[in-house]
Order: sequence, then C-alpha cells, then structure tokens
Amino acid sequence: MRSSMKIGRKALGASLSEVLLDLANLPADGWPQFQRHYRHVYIPWPSDENLVNWRLWLRQVWKGGDDRDVRFALAAWTREATRHDRQSWVLDVSHPPYAVRPNYGILALSLAVGTSTLLSKMAFCPNPECCQPYFFKSRKTQRFCDRPACSAYGQREHKKKWWKEHGKEWKESYKSGEKSRGKHAKAKKA
Repeated sequence: MRSSMKIGRKALGASLSEVLLDLANLPADGWPQFQRHYRHVYIPWPSDENLVNWRLWLRQVWKGGDDRDVRFALAAWTREATRHDRQSWVLDVSHPPYAVRPNYGILALSLAVGTSTLLSKMAFCPNPECCQPYFFKSRKTQRFCDRPACSAYGQREHKKKWWKEHGKEWKESYKSGEKSRGKHAKAKKA
C-alpha cells in the first residue's frame, strides 16, 4: 500500500490511481491493511462482499475485459454510489476555478471515475512472478511494469522470440563466413 492518501484538488488523479492500484493488486490476505488505509477516507465503508466483487470486476476490466465487462463494472459502481443517502456530486467553491466534481469520499464512485479516466493506461504485467502485475503504462507500447525483474524478464522473452524466428538464419550466415557484427556490417561489405 502507499503510505499516504492524498485527497486534494491537485492530487486527485494520483489518489484515484493509488486506490485502483491498491485494490487491483490486493492479495487475498491484504483486506485488513486495505481497510486500515482507506476506511477513514471512504464513508460509508462498503461490505466485504462488495469489496471482493469490486476487486474482481476491476481486475477483469484491467486485464482487457471486453466492453461488456467495462460497462457492467461502471454501471454497478455508479448504482452503488447513488444507493446511499450521500450526494454523489460536490460543489467546490473554495477558490477559483469553481467546479462541480464527483464526491470522491464514496469508494464506488472513485472506482468508476478512476477506471473511466485511466482505462487507456491500465495494463497487466505478463511476468508470471510479478508481485504487483496491475500497473499503469507510462507509454502506449509498454508491456511490462517498471520493476527491474519484470523488465529483465521481458528482454529475455524478446530474445527468445528473436532466436526462435531468426536464430537458424543467423547461424547459417555465421557459418558461411558472413560474420556480421551488427546491422551495418553487410552495408560496409557491399
């Protein structure tokens, strides 16, 4: 879990991403820690059954679920957010620019807004040994999370794939005397 929860106008995006990451990567025995960390922020606190379901839906969406999964999760979270006698929207007139924004004190609404806002950045690390496989991409082509072990795993997988596709051809050219040392070796020879 992250050490601080920032619910402020400027840090709102970061806090939504933290909640999404923490819930998606939550291990089976991590519920008490999640509750201690966030219970004071989200009132009313959802039931344990809801939290388990929400984590399941979030993971399905995060792993690239189809549109039906996304629509189902967003609809369920927004329904849950309006079910209580709390206002789902807050008028922020503390200082300009004035705004009407979602009430981020409702966990279901935070999940819905965060997911709909950050969906294009959500990715699942394909390293089977990744301890927190749900992450946000920092670039469109990113496949693995930023942990060094996962990056190294990705490089090994890329090399295995290259050798499988091109290794035989490379070995034959090497044996035949075309001992090229890089991309430009053939160009210099010609």
